[in-house]
Amino acid sequence: MKPRPKYHIASEDDLFDDDEIFIDGVRHGKCKWCERVLKADGNNTGISSLNKHAKNCKQNPENLKNQQTLQFKKEPTGEGSVSTWKHDDKRIKKAMLNLFVVGGLPFKFVENESFIEYTNALNGKVVVPCRTTISKRVSLYYQEERNKLVTFLCNPLNTVHLTIDCWTSPSKRVHYIVITTHFIDDNWEMHKRIINFKELDSQRGEDIGKEVLKCIQGWGIKNAMTCTVDNASSNDKAIEFLKNKLPNLYNEGKHFHIRCMAHIINLIVRDGMNKNDESVKCLQDAVRYIRKSTQRIALFKKCMKAVGVESTKFLCNDCPTRWNSTYDLLKIAVDLEKAFYEYEMEDVVTPVSEDFVTCRAMVSFLEKFKVKTELVSTTSKPMANRFFGEVCGIYKHIRVWSKNKRFYSIGKDMIDKYEKYWGEFEILNDYMYFATILDPQMKTEFLRHAFETLIKYKMLENKPLSELDITVKAKSLIKDVETRFENFFNCYNTNSNVPFETGGSQDVVHIDDDDDFVGGYFAQSVNSSASKETELTRYLKERQTQGVKDFDILTANILT
Repeated sequence: MKPRPKYHIASEDDLFDDDEIFIDGVRHGKCKWCERVLKADGNNTGISSLNKHAKNCKQNPENLKNQQTLQFKKEPTGEGSVSTWKHDDKRIKKAMLNLFVVGGLPFKFVENESFIEYTNALNGKVVVPCRTTISKRVSLYYQEERNKLVTFLCNPLNTVHLTIDCWTSPSKRVHYIVITTHFIDDNWEMHKRIINFKELDSQRGEDIGKEVLKCIQGWGIKNAMTCTVDNASSNDKAIEFLKNKLPNLYNEGKHFHIRCMAHIINLIVRDGMNKNDESVKCLQDAVRYIRKSTQRIALFKKCMKAVGVESTKFLCNDCPTRWNSTYDLLKIAVDLEKAFYEYEMEDVVTPVSEDFVTCRAMVSFLEKFKVKTELVSTTSKPMANRFFGEVCGIYKHIRVWSKNKRFYSIGKDMIDKYEKYWGEFEILNDYMYFATILDPQMKTEFLRHAFETLIKYKMLENKPLSELDITVKAKSLIKDVETRFENFFNCYNTNSNVPFETGGSQDVVHIDDDDDFVGGYFAQSVNSSASKETELTRYLKERQTQGVKDFDILTANILT
């Protein structure tokens, strides 16, 4: 069988068919790459002129081997740019590996006819590998990336932060542990990498500590600065085990342990929710009653349509151990209040108008905790500089709502739980103070504002303090923090001996509205200066960056 020519003869109706066409009585052919119509030669095969054209055709893939072409590139912002493009087998192979690794595609997908057709349509020179080849390449790709990560983590000048999460499978009763590392690279870009995910023999503190230590040593980590865990007692023992085994911890590991802020928020809110407000309980029971029957669900949807409620969400059950599920239940239920009234005409449910008023207020109260939890749970941008301000904001929120008699008992229990973890200035991890100082929007002036506000909140009614006493006490606390921070900075600067740089392109952190603790502070536009003249205090002496909604601490000019 003769090989198919680089050109095919097309008809007048469809130039992509293999039929001959004649224009003014002369036979012509069409280039299948650039679609140029050319006259066929002589009485023989009639393709000599077409083959000659193929050698010079700019769209012929064979001619693109060493030739750059232009491509239009669309940025995430929606803007576009024009750049050069050149066929590169290595880049294509790496992009294909990323597709399978990041997308979680099965290796057999490379043999899918539609995928092969798609890649050929994009670039005819691409050779799609078989499933065996792609699996081997993925293994090699993993090893290459792992070696790069090990090289970075082994450098004692690079600081690494760990997070540990342990849980037990409810079905198989198997214990699991996952260890994640967070770090900022030389380009001041933040990264998150899972470095361990395996079964545990038990969730005893020593067993957890041994597994974490084994992981740290296996990756060659030399500078583990912090470890974030939830409030389980076994994690406290694991941290103590690590502090005794890891070398070079600052201040003998006093600040190595970071308690998960989202977990503590969960404990605080759950203590308040345990009060079981009658209106909340009434609405919960009504939702559970409706969801227990498919007939009731269908009837309630009919009632929603009858009263003109257009919502993509429907009534959901809550989980006793997850306060945010109770928030979701109440939020959806109060939005469907009219449907409940209509439903009473067909069936019996107990919520009344006053119940919805109380639950709507509860939703507004819990909204702040949901926002804070989502904020501190982000992993795409640094949040340590916001920690202290968010802690103060939670305290302010609880106190303000506690003035309402409906929330007084709830707020009291929540304040007691808050005081247990964040009530004493000395209990808070020093790194949270240090991160606040290194935020050019805050520095020590924010600490002064926060300390003075919290002192006023905490002072007893029968033992009031004067403004002078409050100021003096706040300055004393700031002086202690500055002394510890200077010691830490000198230690870190000596060990690293690396100049501070700026750069990177991380997501920005948004400042909350003015009624929030941090937002209210920025609204005051407070600025001051420090008095000492050292490398550190020169930074503190500079005027603060004004509070803005789009601010990235990694691109700020810190200590330059």
